[in-house]
Amino acid sequence: MKLLGTLVLSLLFAGLCPTATGGETSGSHLPAPGIYGSQLPLEGGEMLTYAFSVPAVDAGQRVPLILALHYGGSPTLGKGATYLKILAEPAFSDLGALILAPDCPGQDWTDPRSGAAVLALLDHAMRTWPVDSERTAVTGFSMGAMGAWHLAQEHPERFRAAISVAGAPEQEKPVTIPVYAILSDHDEIINGGPARRAVKAMRREGVEAKLVLLADGPTHYRFADFVLSLRRSTKWLQKVWSEPKAP
Repeated sequence: MKLLGTLVLSLLFAGLCPTATGGETSGSHLPAPGIYGSQLPLEGGEMLTYAFSVPAVDAGQRVPLILALHYGGSPTLGKGATYLKILAEPAFSDLGALILAPDCPGQDWTDPRSGAAVLALLDHAMRTWPVDSERTAVTGFSMGAMGAWHLAQEHPERFRAAISVAGAPEQEKPVTIPVYAILSDHDEIINGGPARRAVKAMRREGVEAKLVLLADGPTHYRFADFVLSLRRSTKWLQKVWSEPKAP
């Protein structure tokens, strides 16, 4: 009964496509274009709630994959779906990408529990849908940006690039995949120093890193106002995807 209740809530929280699991198909076919809600069983019996956005593609076409990590705050069922609909999907819709937006299962996205869950979700997506493994990225806002930096540091083999919005790395560790970092000069929450230092360190090592400072930009909690700036990162991301992967 508890699982059934969770499934019902996952449908109601954001008006997603018809069924919590009906958007998934086995094999190499994507479901119809739209935004879906679903759950993934994890080791230990836990369920990972997530939303995903499906692009319109031709039959047989492989699609890019973007992992989108939501902001912080009190745990709320469907927070990934809200982030997907307000920021990630509007920004990345022109890429024709499959966008995955899980709910954070741990304290934050650097929590090992969260890391294991998102890696399981990526594995599931690779098995289930026609994903182009050479066109992948992780992105996030605020706490999600910290998670994007963390995954870029700890699992660079899983992503071709990372895009951070209004966030910074938790630890000063090497990053070996390209990073695009967006900061606003009116952000009253995030200290941009760690992101600036990380970008400088990457450039010293010859790793592609772009820092975008938004003059007169949005305050932190107006995250929907970051859509246009995030959309501008797509040309950079397409360029990264078109180039040979660094050894």
